[in-house]
Amino acid sequence: PGEEGAYAYDIEEMVSKAKEAAAEGATEIHMVGGLHPRWNFNHYKEIIKAIKSELPTIHLKGFTAVEIDWLAKKARLSVKETLTELKSVGLDSMPGGGAEIFHQDVRDKITAKLTAEEWLDVHRTAHGLGMKSNCTMLYGHVETYEHRVNHMAYLRALQDETDGFNAFIPLSFQPHQNEMGIKRYTFGVDDLKTIAVARIFLDNFDHIKAYWIMLGQDIAQLATLFGSNDLDGTVIEEKISRAAGGRSGVLLTKADIEKIIHKARKSSQERDTIYHPIGERKNPEILSLCPPANFHDLMKKLASGEALCKDELRIISQYAPIHDLMDAANKTSRNISGTTATFGLSVRVRIKSIPTFEKALHQVLKKLENKHLATSLVLDLAGVSKLDDFLPLGELIKLINYVRNEKPELNIVLASPKGLWRLAREEGITFENAVMQIREAEITRITSSYLETETSLTHSEVKMLYLAAGNVWLSTTGKVELACPSEGMQMWDSFIDRLDIIKSIHKEAKLDVLNVEPARATKLTPTEYIRALAIARIYLKDLKHISSPLLRIPTISNKMGIGTEYTQHPQEKIAGVCLLSGSNDLGLLEENKITLDSILEDVRSAGLHPKIRSGCYTIHDITHTVSNKTFPMSDKV
Repeated sequence: PGEEGAYAYDIEEMVSKAKEAAAEGATEIHMVGGLHPRWNFNHYKEIIKAIKSELPTIHLKGFTAVEIDWLAKKARLSVKETLTELKSVGLDSMPGGGAEIFHQDVRDKITAKLTAEEWLDVHRTAHGLGMKSNCTMLYGHVETYEHRVNHMAYLRALQDETDGFNAFIPLSFQPHQNEMGIKRYTFGVDDLKTIAVARIFLDNFDHIKAYWIMLGQDIAQLATLFGSNDLDGTVIEEKISRAAGGRSGVLLTKADIEKIIHKARKSSQERDTIYHPIGERKNPEILSLCPPANFHDLMKKLASGEALCKDELRIISQYAPIHDLMDAANKTSRNISGTTATFGLSVRVRIKSIPTFEKALHQVLKKLENKHLATSLVLDLAGVSKLDDFLPLGELIKLINYVRNEKPELNIVLASPKGLWRLAREEGITFENAVMQIREAEITRITSSYLETETSLTHSEVKMLYLAAGNVWLSTTGKVELACPSEGMQMWDSFIDRLDIIKSIHKEAKLDVLNVEPARATKLTPTEYIRALAIARIYLKDLKHISSPLLRIPTISNKMGIGTEYTQHPQEKIAGVCLLSGSNDLGLLEENKITLDSILEDVRSAGLHPKIRSGCYTIHDITHTVSNKTFPMSDKV
């Protein structure tokens, strides 16, 4: 009481919130709170009565085992008597909060809540009274794999005894307002492993929930492919994880949830609290399509690692399960790069709207002042093709030569073949001539720019741009974009057509790196992007690097967490999954936009060894103190 931010709703406010939720279609009120020092047991019964009086058909799920135990002690009743009275006034079921980790060694460190046996006994009692409940496990803090499995074993044993649990809900730890020094979110790879292990181990549970509020929408969507069959609900108001750094927002509409499910190629089914279906099941379009007769033969070719032709790839991309694609792509990637995953650190200067050498040099020097670890300078010409005011080619060459003399340790990379093409036209020279001048200025690489799309380029223009660089032995980084958000064949047709162009020219064009990116203004989801990554790796078996540029990985969870100590991008949750799906590089990252320790941990979370590279893919030995607290990397799985 009296602490800043403390609040307690009165009964009228609770009823009002419940009515608002019901008006929006909610079928359940999920109600939990702290242990209020002044409210007595009768007050809690009055809350239930008031809500049920206004909304007699709504399902009221309320009060964790910790709250039930506390109420019983306040009322000087047994747990059974407490639950019996609450049930008599309208409590329908219990949530699963407060379980944390059952192992007492961990429990002593993280919570003063009930012991494991006390928590389990409250739920055992509820089940004996005919009340269903959920169960949870809070992971990603100080526990080990052994503690997680121990926790699930307790739950499996109680489920064998009572069959009273609706669902198991793994809860990923949120890195805010904790006293354990934990500063980062759980790793996406670990989230998916936890879901998968739970699905395999908890064989007597019908439902494993991917709680999007804590996992984030991205991992929740992927979790539907790793053992989860439930995403929770629309969640109109949620405060607990939000106060602990949650960044997923507090509301998804019914349409949002259906879209997430359908884009994962799953059917959606609205349900009530105890998993009775509501309304019709909805199927994505893809499930109505029948694969061609040779599909199974093609799947055998995919599994054996045989090369696929373009037409075979179209069929595989459309119909193959994503796990088969990920597995085939990962094998190819490991054959090429072993267990190494790379990324580069750069300073990027956009030349757009800088018409003179002096202004461009000022901008470059200003950016380089803050350089600490970056080994590359990226001069980005994105947008030059749309402007009247730009740096002429001669001035650009002068700038490159100046920086080369002053900063010989830097790789200088030129981004945007489209922009260079425009400069060549303005000079009245061929693009090949412009590339030759760039090469003579000792540019180490020409690369696509993540700031612009290349979908407007024709296939012949793509060939011309990249082959011109190859003709003067200038290494290039290409780009292929997934441009269509629908699930029809057209989505993969244009993508595979561009992959085929890259396949036909990459050796001649000295194109050794391919960035796979979502097209601009395309609302791609993680499952679609990972499918695209895998397809690119499978088709381009002899290309050295398939890159998933970190900040171009599509994400549905686009919010930063509240109160986290340093920038951690939502894409980092998916980065490790990308590195296990065909990618072996996270792109050339701007030093001031990432936290190095965090990226290194992301790579290690996938069981890979991170290497920092230059713009020309030379591995650099950079001495840097990096946190050694990556969790979990134990061999004792």
